[in-house]
Amino acid sequence: MICPKCSFKQINRVSKLIFLPLIFVLGITVSQNSNSWNFFSNFLGSGEKSISLNLIEIYENFIEEVNQGGIQQAHERLYSSIQSLDGKVLDASSYKDYIHKQNIPYDYRYFFRDYLPHFFDGKEKYDSSVSGKNILTSLPSHSAYQASMVFNRKVLTSVKSFLKPLKDFSSRRLIVTGGYTSPLKIPAGLAINKGKIINPALQKWDGFLIIDSDGKIHIADVNQINYQFRQFNLHKSYEDYRYFLKIASREKLTVIQSHLLINQGKILTTEGKNSKIFRRRVVFGTADGGIHVYDSLEQVITLHALAKTLKEQYDAQIALNLDMGIYNYGMLYNKKGKTKDYSSLGQNIILSNVLVIDY
Repeated sequence: MICPKCSFKQINRVSKLIFLPLIFVLGITVSQNSNSWNFFSNFLGSGEKSISLNLIEIYENFIEEVNQGGIQQAHERLYSSIQSLDGKVLDASSYKDYIHKQNIPYDYRYFFRDYLPHFFDGKEKYDSSVSGKNILTSLPSHSAYQASMVFNRKVLTSVKSFLKPLKDFSSRRLIVTGGYTSPLKIPAGLAINKGKIINPALQKWDGFLIIDSDGKIHIADVNQINYQFRQFNLHKSYEDYRYFLKIASREKLTVIQSHLLINQGKILTTEGKNSKIFRRRVVFGTADGGIHVYDSLEQVITLHALAKTLKEQYDAQIALNLDMGIYNYGMLYNKKGKTKDYSSLGQNIILSNVLVIDY
């Protein structure tokens, strides 16, 4: 699933007036493990004091202000305070010991006593990356990268020619072939560039690679797209398809379509006697929200063998196939002038699109 701008469980027996600001403190989140966009706010921040001391101070100041009748102001301060904490500081043991001794008002008990400590327990999973010779790039969930698609609208024969409009990059840049190119030399399947429709013809393939307006990559199941409390199934509902195009236009989304190999942690491929072996490349997501690009390099394998490798070695939760074969373009640049060439383009091949990641 992908693309929810809000999604959270219904909270029972709690005043909406009191709890709604706290919901937005939590951020807008849907689990990457279920193939969803994760717009969770940068929940933690820095400071010279430990995260435990900061949380204790935040709680005490909040309760004092609530007791004095300034509920709305207390909610606003709580939101600002939570945003300023540092997620890289993991030790919340002092806060845990302290908070369980407090007589917390019911409306805030779950948030302060149960939610925050357990959130920190799993925080070490965030900002993790994967490594290995086959990993072309690994982007932790909160890393400062910018992704984009470049479409060959003028059907230029040279990749360098249609990459000319790209701006300079600050550190490293990976460019790889994105979605499939059709015999008409256009992107096959649904293709959108920053809200502008490139190809409206949806294919039967089950995967989307979506780049949001902030340049972040999300991998989606075409039939499990969540947006504003509603789930969309583009293959079964024409209205869902039309509305998704409106969303993409409004939100300036970039979209390409391909095959999913893994979804919700489950391998979707099967091995058969006619399964073909090729060099493969995929973009995949892990449970911590990280996005990674894998290339089998000199190894030629089936899609099923690739899916098993991604699951067994990296615990991939969702994986989308990228075009390869005679359409394989892959270049890794850095500011020191070093370049790695992973390409094996066929002669006179015209690419319709490439994925660019600056990080």
